[in-house]
Amino acid sequence: MNLISGVDFDPESKTATFSGDGGLMLLMHLLLKAKFGEPFHGDIFLNPWVNALVRGVDSVSDKPQPVRAAAAGWALEFLHAMGREIALQGERAGFWAMTADERKAFIRDVAAAPHRLSDAEVETVLDSIDSTVWNADRLVRASRQEP
Repeated sequence: MNLISGVDFDPESKTATFSGDGGLMLLMHLLLKAKFGEPFHGDIFLNPWVNALVRGVDSVSDKPQPVRAAAAGWALEFLHAMGREIALQGERAGFWAMTADERKAFIRDVAAAPHRLSDAEVETVLDSIDSTVWNADRLVRASRQEP
């Protein structure tokens, strides 16, 4: 098996090892692709241990993920997609049982990790969550109306 430096695979123990700069770079790429690839994958996107792993790998990497400045910002489509995914998959992560402050922290520390969102971007995600829930509620009410 031809692997890059820093990535080893032992077929007998079914173990992949990522080490050194090359291994960490590949692992981070795979994690970010799994988390932020289109469409978002709820089991990975909102998973606290995957996000802890992303933050941990990023913190020791020689090439940490760039943090977007608030001025650069995220595309609105990306923020809305994040909000829709949280609305649809948030129950798994206990999102609906959280306080308003806990929800904001969850968006910052779990959903967006390792990237940072500005306060305005967090509000955009929250607005998208509310909009998704409102539209779902409207759809359910319409489906229950008699023809």
